[in-house]
Amino acid sequence: MITSDGRRRPRAALIALLASGLVAAGLVAVPATGAAAADGPAVVGDTQFTAGTYVVTLREPAAATYEGGKTGFDATAAPEGSRLDASSAPVQEYSEHLEQTQAEVAEAVGASVDTQWSVTTNAFAADLTGDQARRLAADPAVAAVTEN
Repeated sequence: MITSDGRRRPRAALIALLASGLVAAGLVAVPATGAAAADGPAVVGDTQFTAGTYVVTLREPAAATYEGGKTGFDATAAPEGSRLDASSAPVQEYSEHLEQTQAEVAEAVGASVDTQWSVTTNAFAADLTGDQARRLAADPAVAAVTEN
């Protein structure tokens, strides 16, 4: 986006700010637990996808809720009553794994990731064609495809 004085406004930063605010305010719920791992197509509000910016949420749990079970990665969810240490080695390693998976899912449909989230939700934002959005919604690794 270009402002009235000709400066560029970073689109990815704006998307991240809006998405984080909506999640924090409880206005948008994002799957974060094993419930998101159910089989079946992604949750979509509309099956008529058009070109635009989308948030793609993956089924694998985010670092804040990951309780272990994947070979090579320790559990990262904080014990009840304590805070998540997002800078700890296990959280950093698991987050890198999630971000790599996000990039692979996007690449599989020829898309590029604009913004990634891995600590509180496992999702990415990308500019997609309608066909790319449809293909992502059909991907078993994807929990939701939401136009931003």
